[in-house]
Amino acid sequence: MTKQHFHEKTMSALGSPSYLARRLLHAFAEHYEALFAPYDITYQQWTVLMLLYADMARTSTDMSRQMCHDAGAMTRLVDQLEKRGFVDRLRDTNDRRIINLTLTDSGRALADSLKINVLDFLNVALEDFSHEDLATWLRLTARMIEAVDARPVGFAEARAKAKAAP
Repeated sequence: MTKQHFHEKTMSALGSPSYLARRLLHAFAEHYEALFAPYDITYQQWTVLMLLYADMARTSTDMSRQMCHDAGAMTRLVDQLEKRGFVDRLRDTNDRRIINLTLTDSGRALADSLKINVLDFLNVALEDFSHEDLATWLRLTARMIEAVDARPVGFAEARAKAKAAP
């Protein structure tokens, strides 16, 4: 039997992981936008720079998956960064259909300088959390993402239909 963590009578926004994750994302984004404003860069642009910096994405498709963005929005975002000289597009030598993204020297320098500001912000914003609190939250959040990602989209509807079938 599946654990029943959530119940109709007790469900609330403050108890919903998806609501809280969305609120947290928006809270961080608001602070990051203000932090990046003097550099004329957006939170989304910063995310692209950092995904490339950390080698977590190499193509616009990878980037779209990592950032939960559609392909068109990602193309516009990369176009902006390329126009400003922060990102280069390079055709893959093994598969010419693939366009790899790389940070330019100025893109890497910008990421380095902004990373210091982000670290300062995070350390101040989370100063009331212990190292153990943060490590637990990071571990559990990663575990929850993994669990949700492992389920096919629509699995809950399929389960409900199966239960309702005679």
